[in-house]
Amino acid sequence: MPAYTQQTTMPPLDLISILSHSPSPLNTHDNVLNTILTFLPLGSLLSLRTCSQSLNHLLSPYHTTIFHTLHLTLSTTCFSAPSLSALSRISRNCTHLTITLHHSTLTRIRILPRSPDDPTRLSPLLPLPRDGFFDSQTGAYTLPPSHRHVCDPAHPELFTEAIRVRGWVRVFAALERMRELTICVTGTMGGRGLERGIVDEALISIRHVLETRRCVVRRFEYIGHARGVWVLDPMVGWEGRGVRKAWWGGVKRLSLRVEEASMEGWEGWERETVGRALGGMVEEMSEGLVELEVEAAGLESPFVSQGVEFPKLVELKVAGLTMRWEELREFLNGRARNVMSFTVVRDVRFVEGDHGWEDMYREWELENIPKTERGPFILRRKDTLMQEEWA
Repeated sequence: MPAYTQQTTMPPLDLISILSHSPSPLNTHDNVLNTILTFLPLGSLLSLRTCSQSLNHLLSPYHTTIFHTLHLTLSTTCFSAPSLSALSRISRNCTHLTITLHHSTLTRIRILPRSPDDPTRLSPLLPLPRDGFFDSQTGAYTLPPSHRHVCDPAHPELFTEAIRVRGWVRVFAALERMRELTICVTGTMGGRGLERGIVDEALISIRHVLETRRCVVRRFEYIGHARGVWVLDPMVGWEGRGVRKAWWGGVKRLSLRVEEASMEGWEGWERETVGRALGGMVEEMSEGLVELEVEAAGLESPFVSQGVEFPKLVELKVAGLTMRWEELREFLNGRARNVMSFTVVRDVRFVEGDHGWEDMYREWELENIPKTERGPFILRRKDTLMQEEWA
């Protein structure tokens, strides 16, 4: 299966990796020809350009937008020579990369005791032994020869790709114009709450590359399993790699959506760990954030209970959180006083306040009629609405 894929038709031009394309601005229903072109597979669209000068001219707008969004799925061929070669040829227009990592029973890592006198290696929170190192030649995490039997991944080949730091380096190096990054973590591998697996090792490698190479990402989006938030927490270092916070400060738009189902059966302290990780991510990006969206059912709000300033934040969206009225008002009127749009998407639980909405409506105006009692509620500051009317 190709490492980069969302289409089933193999295009020509020796593009081993098949990448999906973002919608073209020419996709309008008032032009029959353009509508027809949007149904062509990627290979045919590229081949048409070589037929004549007129077709080449017609398809030029498509060519400049066709690879704006690329999709990478972790597999055993992610960093193969054909995949990286194809990526280097079509990456110059990419501004948005989506990485999909899928949990399954094949992504579990079993940790064996190094010796009968060393039971601590069974800890699910630290599945990789501390006496390992990152090989300068391969960029992969390596165990000493006498200890290689300690780590027993269910899928050794996938594990090798997940921790291949040099491979991730080459991917991000090829995407010089990338400014948006989305990470989707799907599926479940079973096991205990914060027990790490192959997907989590891939996230550690990705984070390591982002922090050390100082990739310029203005919009960061995380969707999926709660454990991924814990692994990405900028306040935590992994496998001897120190905490490098500078990269996170460059993000302007942040979206964090944690699946509640991924925390089913978790202990209370594990949920609290994920909640602190959410807070750590938001805190490290707070100074530069312009837009913030957080969806995390069953967790307390990661930003209202911390004394962190959000001087540039103008748009806030929340869903599924538990929030205290007093802390929310203090946040919106103090540390995030420049927020002009506040959206309760759905299922936010407000506690500890008898006149919560009544007090909110003194300074905020409901901009929409909610479809249901669960939301969404879109609020704008009243002084903002007055300024728009005067303008």
